[in-house]
Amino acid sequence: MATQALTVPFFSHGGTLSPEAVEIDTGHSPAIGQAVLLVAGKIQDVAADPNKIAGIAAEAGVAGEFIKYRRIKKGDRLVLPLYSATPGAAVTARSQLHVQYGVIPHADNTEILAVDIDDAVNTRVEIVGFWADHDPVEAIGDLNGRVEVEVMEAYLQ
Repeated sequence: MATQALTVPFFSHGGTLSPEAVEIDTGHSPAIGQAVLLVAGKIQDVAADPNKIAGIAAEAGVAGEFIKYRRIKKGDRLVLPLYSATPGAAVTARSQLHVQYGVIPHADNTEILAVDIDDAVNTRVEIVGFWADHDPVEAIGDLNGRVEVEVMEAYLQ
């Protein structure tokens, strides 16, 4: 079992860049790759298990600045690392395919959205593939292994 480095979420399919930059709301400062939502036309970064997800920040910024984001639509696939509060438990397994989980900012880097394999109640994403099937550096069973997910339709903004 190898330990994979945490990486900024990216799209393996979809993720259209917003046509124009959107203002960041007061009290928010999304980082590149952080999940965002739109409230009254302004971008807010989200915490664990958000009610809605509009996309992933394509740029970093602070309140009052304008940034672009990658819009998440039905069928788009994000590549995210796994997370577990139990040390050493965030490993990929084929049994996770088509299982729904919550999402959470990763404890080792809160700017990185991760699949919370401890949370099968507050589900937001479904695992639809494994990055190990596309990247020879990764393997099923890796710690912090990356998975392909789709955001559940009820949580798309």
